[in-house]
Amino acid sequence: MPKPTEETRLQILEAAQNRFMQYGFQKTNVNEIAADCDMSPANLYRFFESKGDMGAAVIKRHIENTKRLKAQTAEMSGSAQEKLIFFCHKTIEYNFNIFSNQIHLFELMEFISKKRKELPTEHVALKQACIKEVIEVGQATGEIGMGDPEQLAMLIFQALRGFLLPHTLIPSGVPLEKLKLQSKKLIQLLFSGL
Repeated sequence: MPKPTEETRLQILEAAQNRFMQYGFQKTNVNEIAADCDMSPANLYRFFESKGDMGAAVIKRHIENTKRLKAQTAEMSGSAQEKLIFFCHKTIEYNFNIFSNQIHLFELMEFISKKRKELPTEHVALKQACIKEVIEVGQATGEIGMGDPEQLAMLIFQALRGFLLPHTLIPSGVPLEKLKLQSKKLIQLLFSGL
């Protein structure tokens, strides 16, 4: 009995991600991914048009994590500052746990940044949208003064960029707890000016 389509697609995606992480995106070929899935390359192409599409699907998984985190941040109780610290700390933890052991993931991100620019753009937009929602909560409760929430979100994102984007975070070699402490202090400083 053949596997359901979604299950096969996920199997291919897991095999591709494992290959990309172990050998790098450039050194991985579709034949190897197909062999890992016990299928022919032609069958694999029924699910993904190219290796680039598989790479994009791997990155989309990380974007889905940001979507879940954005929803968790919106649902949590607490002040706007607490929500932003939560979002920032969870992002740092995720990036630290995923990227510090997966150096080849940066190679995939570089490829995606050049060939599929809509994905990094979507990822940044999600993070800025979460910050904007936090600002709107803070403005509604009086914790944050008035101002254009979208403009404030963009500025706060720029200030926190080094903590929210993995390619700036991991090469620093700073331990996880220190990164979290630094980001908390920066957020407290930003809120003192809002």
